[in-house]
Amino acid sequence: MTAVIPASASPAAPGPLLEHLGLHQAAAVLPSWLDRAAGQELSYSDFLHGLLEEEAVARASAATRRRLREADFPYAATIEQLDFRFR
Repeated sequence: MTAVIPASASPAAPGPLLEHLGLHQAAAVLPSWLDRAAGQELSYSDFLHGLLEEEAVARASAATRRRLREADFPYAATIEQLDFRFR
């Protein structure tokens, strides 16, 4: 079985491949991570870890926003803002 890879994907331009794989945040921050890796001489594993960590944080944030929206709370509040004095 062969993988379907976008025609625009090439080793010189991994952004479209990241997009194709659904790694949208990683694709968006790739240029800045490439600059950082070159400037700080990051190892391959450090570079990949940083790039994927940004993707994971973006996904977690989006999931939290989606859950809060779907919960349809009457207003947004933190635990500190709630009044527990009622009985």
